[in-house]
Formats: sequence, structure tokens, C-alpha cells
Amino acid sequence: MTELAFLFRMAGRELRAARGRAALLAGTVAIGVSALVEIASFTENLRSSVDQQARTLLGADLAFSSRQPFSKSTEAVLDTLVRQGAELARLTNFAAMAYAPKGRSTR
Repeated sequence: MTELAFLFRMAGRELRAARGRAALLAGTVAIGVSALVEIASFTENLRSSVDQQARTLLGADLAFSSRQPFSKSTEAVLDTLVRQGAELARLTNFAAMAYAPKGRSTR
């Protein structure tokens, strides 16, 4: 316990010797902590807002995505949902490039 007492005695001595620097340090730490809390709060509010509006933003109740064709079991689940009255929309995205050797125009 003597080491802890020594630590507090030295900290008190430093605080009395340089009150301005100690106040500046405490102020900057307080500003930094409050900035982190504000950023975390903003992030949580944004996530909450997106979650609340997800159905409108997505335009659907469910979304499945894959880089490969769906497995037979996934297709069976989708077929079951369609038979039960759900609407199904399929979207295929791909990137494409074209090379036009003659001419300098973009194609």
C-alpha cells in the first residue's frame, strides 16, 4: 500500500506545482471523451433510424444475395414462399466491359 500512497502523493505534488497544465490535460481528456460519446451516440441513432426504415429502404421484407446460383434447398424455400402468396423479384447484376479496337470513341 505504500507504493499506492507514494503514487498519490507524487500526483498531488505535480497537480499543485502545475495547476494550469493539469487543468489543460483534464480539459482535453474531457473533450476527447465527450467527442467519442457523441460519435457513438450518432452512430447508434443512425443505425436505429435505418433499422426502423429498412422495409421502405429495401422495398421488401427479405433479401437474399449470392455470388453463386442459389442451392436447391434455397430455391425450394423461395418456391414455398411464392406458393403461400409472397411476391418474388429476381435481380441479376454484373459488370461488363467492351473493347473497341477501331476508333477512339468510348463504347
